[in-house]
Amino acid sequence: MSFLKSLKSDIKSSSVFLKDDFIFDNLIDLSECERAIERVEQSASEDPWFNADKNLKRGRVYKALITNSEPYGFFAEFDIGITGLIHKTKLNDIVPSIGDKVSVKICWVDVIQRKMSLELLEILEEEADELNFDD
Repeated sequence: MSFLKSLKSDIKSSSVFLKDDFIFDNLIDLSECERAIERVEQSASEDPWFNADKNLKRGRVYKALITNSEPYGFFAEFDIGITGLIHKTKLNDIVPSIGDKVSVKICWVDVIQRKMSLELLEILEEEADELNFDD
C-alpha cells in the first residue's frame, strides 16, 4: 500500500493537469483497499493455522499434549491450539495415552489443508492434568 500511495503522489505531483483533478483522486482512491487488507489481517490473526508453519517450524522439537487416539496414530495438541497427527509409523516404539505431555518433532505442516505430521520423541509427563506448557 505504501508503494501505491507514493506512486499516486509522484504521478500527481509530476503532472500539472492532475494537481487539482477530483476525478483522478477518486479513480485511485486506496482507502477501500486499505480497509480490505485490515479485514483480512484481523480475521487471519484469529486463526492459529494462519502462521502455523512459521510458529511451529519443520524439524524443531516442541511439547504437546496427547488429545486423541485412533487406529492409525495419536493426535497431539500444541499450546497455540493446533493439533497434529503422530502416525503409528512415527511412534518410535513409544505408546502414549490420552493426557500425556510429550515431546514431538515437526515433520511437516500444511496450513492450507490444516494438517501436520509429527514424530514422537518421548513422553515427558504421563496423564498431565491440564494443557499447561510452561514446564
